[in-house]
Amino acid sequence: MDSNIIEPWPLYFKEMLHVANRTHHVGIITLWSRKEIYIEGIDPPKLYNTIGQLYSREEGINVILRNLAANRYITDLVVVGVNLNHCAEPLIDFFKNGVDENHKVVSEYNSEIDKEIPKEEIELLRRNIKLHDLREYTDLKEINLYLRKIPKREPYAEAKTYPKAEIKQPDYYPSDHSGFIAKGNCIGDVWIDILKLINRFGYLKKTEYGDNEKELVSLMAVIKEEDPGKPEWKEYFEFTKKELEEYIPQVTSAKEIQGVEYTYGQRLMNFKGIDQIEKIVKHIKEAKHTRRAVAVLWDVEKDIDSPKCPCLDLIQGLVQEDRLYFTCYFRSNDMFEAWPRNAFALRKLQKMVCEKTELQLGNLIIISDSAHIYERHFRKAEDIVEKYQEQRKLWVQDPYGTILIEVDDISKEIVVKHLSPEGKRLDDFKAKTAIEAYKRIASQNKISRIEHALDIGTELQKAEIALKLGKKFVQDKVFEI
Repeated sequence: MDSNIIEPWPLYFKEMLHVANRTHHVGIITLWSRKEIYIEGIDPPKLYNTIGQLYSREEGINVILRNLAANRYITDLVVVGVNLNHCAEPLIDFFKNGVDENHKVVSEYNSEIDKEIPKEEIELLRRNIKLHDLREYTDLKEINLYLRKIPKREPYAEAKTYPKAEIKQPDYYPSDHSGFIAKGNCIGDVWIDILKLINRFGYLKKTEYGDNEKELVSLMAVIKEEDPGKPEWKEYFEFTKKELEEYIPQVTSAKEIQGVEYTYGQRLMNFKGIDQIEKIVKHIKEAKHTRRAVAVLWDVEKDIDSPKCPCLDLIQGLVQEDRLYFTCYFRSNDMFEAWPRNAFALRKLQKMVCEKTELQLGNLIIISDSAHIYERHFRKAEDIVEKYQEQRKLWVQDPYGTILIEVDDISKEIVVKHLSPEGKRLDDFKAKTAIEAYKRIASQNKISRIEHALDIGTELQKAEIALKLGKKFVQDKVFEI
């Protein structure tokens, strides 16, 4: 039994690594460059132990260290290739600087070493493995010459393994950081999607009130079919129907409330004597194509330094195909307590303008620049999503249309047809492979919903397999392989 290596080695990502000589002293990391380039270019082919790529500066580095601990023959690590996401720097800095008291690599680029790998092992690897940074070497001949000059050293310790790392749920998941979208037919469904987004992607930060919040930047909610005369009520709303009825007039009328400095309705309908909603109606009646149907609630003179400035700052109405679209901008929006009530009231206001302009209801769009949930509601928001998300209808008609997939048995091609939501043929094309088809669908923006894209991707692959095996293909039907 060889105590210098633990079998079966490699222990991790075996299928992604190319092993040439497991007792050789040199391991090669090609970063984002294809390892096959180096496999074919290194001569003789057993001039190294193992070749693999490195995509992740956290999971990837931890896998490398665990594989190194399980194979003490590797005493030299060569880094080559293209470094697309700065995954090389923390690996190099690990061997150069080590880790801090929290197991984080001392580096400009964030990377954390699994706490299951003890400090003693970390220092053992750093003392005994030499890292060779050859990222500037682009000529394989030069790399071959360099590899031949690396002197062989003997294994330095008994091979070891360590427990798998516990997956710790992060405070928030990676995202674009801004520009989130939640769409649905009714306010209750969209609210569930909003809570899901903030629970998962909301950035944890302090508020000006001393507590914490989870925040998304620029969340756009789109409500398509909510009838303000017959609200679609959900049992998970945090307010009663009576409370909603009491709130709506604060947005839809200029009525004063004793003890309240102002309401949204007052700013909209009696802002320094101006009824801005009537002005919106007037502009639309004069020209449906107007872009001047705007109401502003922000009073620069009063609000610029005021702690009581309005959260709702602007409303704009736009008309297309005799439908009034209402866009409402909030600088700050409590998405747990306030947003559903805001949405119902604004939908009611939109309906009022429609009735005065003889237009149909279009979408209500609410842009919440700081879309947040306060810490006191974190648990409640999670509970509501967990309990009621199954009631949220996931599969809805993609507004971009429908994709039909067939196979042409004569030309041996996949046939893709694009229909409008009403079923009108928009275009069609043929492709030899599923990859060719999905790339064309994506480049032409034929799909807008994730679940639709996943479904079509599955069907395209089934169609390609059916063609190759000579099987009958029917979209959304299972076929025997």
